[in-house]
Amino acid sequence: MPYRSLYFICPTDCLESVINLAFVNQNHFYTSLGNSVVFDAEMANVVKALVLKHHIKSIYFVLALNNIIVSDVLENQAVYPITDLKNTYAIHIDKKRPTQIPSQLRTHRSVLLSHHLNQKISGLQQILQTLGLDHIAVSGKIYDKDRDEFDKIYSALICTAYFALN
Repeated sequence: MPYRSLYFICPTDCLESVINLAFVNQNHFYTSLGNSVVFDAEMANVVKALVLKHHIKSIYFVLALNNIIVSDVLENQAVYPITDLKNTYAIHIDKKRPTQIPSQLRTHRSVLLSHHLNQKISGLQQILQTLGLDHIAVSGKIYDKDRDEFDKIYSALICTAYFALN
């Protein structure tokens, strides 16, 4: 039986063919703008059905480093009034930091995307645990088009929202 993976991706990134070339498995895709999928009871049933029907062994959340939704959050926020992305913006808006150096912008975007994807991973892992499917591996990747490479996301420990040392 071939190794089967489920990828949560943003349709604006157009990563299906890139993923299929990079990861020669039997790949399945679920799309939502900016990976803004919400793991409620209805989505839990969708995930369970996909995992059981297609014998999914691993799940990945993937966003492109230059994702248009994240770019919009970091730059002009033109998409916000038009689409229903309030949850995505609420996650990112307070983490916005202006930067001029491209390498810093790349690192900043990687951390921002990692934080967002870590939250999605955590939400999905909770759902999988309640469904008795916690044996499914869940992780995240960031695609850098300039290098044509997938990078691992930063650890949730790096992406904490607040830290205080007393």
